[in-house]
Amino acid sequence: MIENNQKIEEYHRQVLTLVNLPTLPIIATEIIRATREDRVSVNQILPILEKDPPLAMKVLKMANSAYYGIRERVTSLRHAVVIIGLEQLTGLALSFSVIKSVNNDQEQRKLYWRSFWEHSSATGTIAQMIAEDMGINTPSNTYAAGLLHDIGKLVLYKLNSTKYGQAFDLCRESHISSVEAETKVFDLTHELAGSWISEKWKLPENIHNGISYHHQPDSIQEPEHQVLPALIQIADWIANHYSFKFGNFVTVLNPLDLKGWQLLKNHYDWLKDDNLNQYLNNVGDRMESIREMIKMLY
Repeated sequence: MIENNQKIEEYHRQVLTLVNLPTLPIIATEIIRATREDRVSVNQILPILEKDPPLAMKVLKMANSAYYGIRERVTSLRHAVVIIGLEQLTGLALSFSVIKSVNNDQEQRKLYWRSFWEHSSATGTIAQMIAEDMGINTPSNTYAAGLLHDIGKLVLYKLNSTKYGQAFDLCRESHISSVEAETKVFDLTHELAGSWISEKWKLPENIHNGISYHHQPDSIQEPEHQVLPALIQIADWIANHYSFKFGNFVTVLNPLDLKGWQLLKNHYDWLKDDNLNQYLNNVGDRMESIREMIKMLY
């Protein structure tokens, strides 16, 4: 046990000092800071976007996508922000900025990590959709928390790419969860590694909780803080179910058995198993538009 603790402490030290880990881009940081305010306005967000023309172009392109179903072409950045909404905008800024900073790798690795970002983006989108469709009152940055929920996998890869490849293969070949595979290879999970990078980036508490507890939302003591990790666990399962997969083998076959779903039912007494079953029946029709939206991030 002492040896294992020493190993984890050494990993922690490495994460805090790693120079090849992406830093949270300044634009994303500014948007997160702005959207923390209770009365944030489009007027506060526009000057931030205008500092990053490529991101502003992505916002316009996203607003004109089939996902939002706007009939007339959107040409104003202000109009685009209103259509997308500040919640989704935060996630888009994070997606575009962090993906761009990581994609400076070899071409083979770009393809390898593309599926990672597709899974992450899908999880964030689905988490936000579930919250809206089921009337679940989540804190801000639901999409961002879903987007970054597996960021610890990138941290593990940066710590030791060979070991991460072993854990990735072990998960698929032995039909065990990514957490089990990582524990066997690293004695460390992507949840813990993700919590370290979240602290390093000084992310808001709700995003930090989504990263750190999405496999074990019941380990948080305060019920109100369990909601977002629980939601992300369910969205993660749905993303995997619809083939947005990255280095994971789904060990829970029925989403009704997820700890996250049980916690949500306890927290919101109007939620019943039929709500999730009905959602699963309907969400498939929206997957194509989600795929189209994710493509725009690259």
